[in-house]
Amino acid sequence: MSEPQQYGAVPPQPGPAFTPPPPQKRRGRRIIALVVLALIVVGIVVAALASSGSNPDSAAVNDCVTKPNNDSIKVVGCTSGDAALKVVGKVENKTQADVSLDSAGICKPFPTATSVYWKGKIGKAGYVLCLAPLK
Repeated sequence: MSEPQQYGAVPPQPGPAFTPPPPQKRRGRRIIALVVLALIVVGIVVAALASSGSNPDSAAVNDCVTKPNNDSIKVVGCTSGDAALKVVGKVENKTQADVSLDSAGICKPFPTATSVYWKGKIGKAGYVLCLAPLK
């Protein structure tokens, strides 16, 4: 004989779908990648700050610099053995021709200045550092 058929019986419904939690390895890798990226960014920022600190563009009044060497100077600590001159004034918007024609006049407002340092692009305005010897 055959089994009797049942009408109206509801087939069993599947339970809620189970989704496993994401593997912890991916989260750990993501955290490591973010830490490495943060360290790289911090390293770049520190290197940029360190290199710009000795750049004459960062020179301000009362900073000390090395003697001009090959038309360049570096900002150094005033107690450094390399310190040779002190910035007593900074004059913006001067061309190299301005300095060549009237360097004494440019630094005249700074009576202790004995030398000048110009930085800029030839034919364009740059800045002049009025420099005095360290005492």
